[in-house]
Amino acid sequence: MDNETALSLYDKGGFFVVTNCPKKIEFGIDLHLWETSNNFMGLKLVPPGLHLLSYSSIDKKAQTGMKSSFFQWFDEGQLVVKKWDGHNEIMVIDESFDSDQIGKMRQNIRELDKNLGAYPLSKEDVLYGKWRTLTKHIQKSLLEAVLPPNGCFSSATSSVYDIEEYEIAQKKINKSQNVNDKTINEEGSSSTKSDSGNMPSIEQQDSFKFPLVDIKKSFDKNASAEQITKYSRDKTWLLQNLIKNVYKQDVKRLLGEVQLSFLILLIGQNFSGLEHWKRLVYLVCSSQEAISSNLGLELFIPFIKILQSQLMECPKDFFSSILTEDNFFSVSLKELVINIEYSENQDVANKLKKELNELRTFLKSHFGWMLPTSQDLLAEEEEDEEYAPVLVEL
Repeated sequence: MDNETALSLYDKGGFFVVTNCPKKIEFGIDLHLWETSNNFMGLKLVPPGLHLLSYSSIDKKAQTGMKSSFFQWFDEGQLVVKKWDGHNEIMVIDESFDSDQIGKMRQNIRELDKNLGAYPLSKEDVLYGKWRTLTKHIQKSLLEAVLPPNGCFSSATSSVYDIEEYEIAQKKINKSQNVNDKTINEEGSSSTKSDSGNMPSIEQQDSFKFPLVDIKKSFDKNASAEQITKYSRDKTWLLQNLIKNVYKQDVKRLLGEVQLSFLILLIGQNFSGLEHWKRLVYLVCSSQEAISSNLGLELFIPFIKILQSQLMECPKDFFSSILTEDNFFSVSLKELVINIEYSENQDVANKLKKELNELRTFLKSHFGWMLPTSQDLLAEEEEDEEYAPVLVEL
């Protein structure tokens, strides 16, 4: 960072101070990660805007503990002060500092200069530009609605998807228990009921408040048989219902959640973020009818751009990684290719095809994976139909 930029950021940049910090921790901000040394007390010259700070304790065997993270929106010149809670090995708000004390510390911040690491910002550093792209659609209101208090979470923070998983597991247990009860009763013994009183509560925990995206319930409860058939495959009804009733017609809110959930996974190492991101990606890619609506340009073009920026941060083996779970991502992209091809709005379809071609080129160069064209996929469908079983009426 040159002197002119540094002097400018001393007035406009943000500062983060942590007191009682251990001699060595793993600490990061945005896409940067370091192992701190003695006397580390935080960061200086943080560009105004949204940032994600993460950290892990390091034990005597050089093993890192559970990762903790928090989002912080820095205003110009803002000073954020936290302290290290040694018992829980987390950073918490230092309540011993009132606004006056924080103001005095900010005025004398240069006294801590040698203990503060500078935010890596230079003409050669492309990571800040990447970070801005990865967070472009995340708004303050979204952070307040989705994140636990103070924006803090760990790799173990739960969400509505943990409740869903618990309920599915509980139904299986109850079903198995009912079978066992029936067998016992037939043998003349008394039945016992399973304990279902330990179900976790999202409201009682510091959990993510993601809206539940239930891909299987993608049609109205009063839908006709024809509508059920249609919207079981085409997820447009579910997408539009989510935008209307959850996001209050704010498409940027949905795009923001795609970005937020990805960062919760990528940096926070939390798999609730993965689950929500997967469902949103599949939902958008599988909404054929929506492409011909006003969402065609408003949602799908920025969505494709978001995916490419996120894939830039994924490992080279992403398409063979366990995170893709049966290549869900490649399946989603193929759905999107076909749905764009079938769009009734050719102007929108042509613009989306241009975005897809850029994504296709990137996927080939970065992952060595070729996203099939619509012609390739339609040819595959025809081949499958050619060899499909023939039904003969008797």
